[in-house]
Amino acid sequence: GTLQVAVQDGGPALVRVDFASGDPVAADGALVPGRPSGAAAYGYIRDGNLDMPLEPGSYTVTVHRGLAYEPHQESIELTAGGSASVESTLELAEFPVGLLRADPHSHASPSGDGQVPMAHRLITQAANGVQVHFGTDHDHIADYRPLLEPMALTGWLTSIVADEVSPVLRGHTNVYPISPDPSLPNNGAVRWWDGVEDTDSYYQQIHQSIGPDALLQLNHPAGSSGMLGLADYDVASGTVGRPSHFSERFDAMEVLNDGQYDNFLPFYLDLTARGYEPTPTGVSDSHGYRNGQGENLTWLAAGTDDPAELTDTLLVETMRARRLIVSRGPYLEVTAGGEWAPGQTLTGAQALSVEVFSASFVQVDTIDLYRDGALSESVSWEGSPVSFDLPDDADAVYVVIARGAESMAPVYPGQTPWALAPAIRLDASGDGWDAPLPGLTMGNR
Repeated sequence: GTLQVAVQDGGPALVRVDFASGDPVAADGALVPGRPSGAAAYGYIRDGNLDMPLEPGSYTVTVHRGLAYEPHQESIELTAGGSASVESTLELAEFPVGLLRADPHSHASPSGDGQVPMAHRLITQAANGVQVHFGTDHDHIADYRPLLEPMALTGWLTSIVADEVSPVLRGHTNVYPISPDPSLPNNGAVRWWDGVEDTDSYYQQIHQSIGPDALLQLNHPAGSSGMLGLADYDVASGTVGRPSHFSERFDAMEVLNDGQYDNFLPFYLDLTARGYEPTPTGVSDSHGYRNGQGENLTWLAAGTDDPAELTDTLLVETMRARRLIVSRGPYLEVTAGGEWAPGQTLTGAQALSVEVFSASFVQVDTIDLYRDGALSESVSWEGSPVSFDLPDDADAVYVVIARGAESMAPVYPGQTPWALAPAIRLDASGDGWDAPLPGLTMGNR
């Protein structure tokens, strides 16, 4: 049979079809096609309409557009040779104006391990409500922008030209925005294998190749493919065991990667308490059709809701000013005296106000305040702004995190809400901010 899905505004959307009473056919790969993540089918709508072939049966159909929209869900019956129609209206939830939803790390066919064509990557991002796609393919500078207009996605999505520079021993690093040079191999992608002696010179080489204003983002910074892991950065002691594998020349770092933050958050909290100011990001790092797209992102407070208005200059300004929220679900508005506070330096005692915005399926229940890298206070979120008093007893650094225990079903079942605002420095006496923890100690390896 055929499921016919229509989206009222004619835009992109994701369709997930679930068996109403479980899969009726034994999972035999020789007889039955593989089920995508246990669902009967997934579909990605580009222009408001999609016809999906399905086995006869009873289904629950979910149509959504990621974190910023209310989803549509209904039950259908499909007979052999028949058809069923679903007409959906996706309502935008209430959020402050001037925000864009970005995914600063994803892959497609230009990456050796990319599992989708470039055009499909743009469709899957737009269907999940992403407005700013970053083409961070491994060691390739691939320009996705010429695809947007012929695919009728320009009103929904823009693309940032980027490169995931992927050396074996220095950690994977995203560099963006890039002006591609078609006269060079791979549009001028960084040749990291060509004479790099240490990570500091590796980052210098990136800037010499791409330009001095490009941003460098540490990808999955812990572990065997992250710079901090390869440098043997120990949070407990504040030491870097392999200094030649470490560099201070990065601008941003992933704190949330495909739903994971536990391995990366301690490094961010420690760095900010020791005087560093990396811009935190949330990303999907998707290589396939699903893999966290839409549910892991960075809200850019760029002053526009229109992705077509995001220039490279505005992107760099927004990220350097840390006017963003890392999110697996909600958006946080964190202010002091009515002004944007994340990423800023405040003077004297302050009252910090935190408000949460989200669609109805994203339920936050707790707001945490970290001071100098350690949990300081937790309060319940009950739908009204909460306040934290920041005393002027000493210079300090604060990080606000929101979290929830309930699944973000039906849009992202199995994932729970989590969001982080960039670190806030407090200059207690107004005589200049001093880091509450000592600087990193460099080892001799």
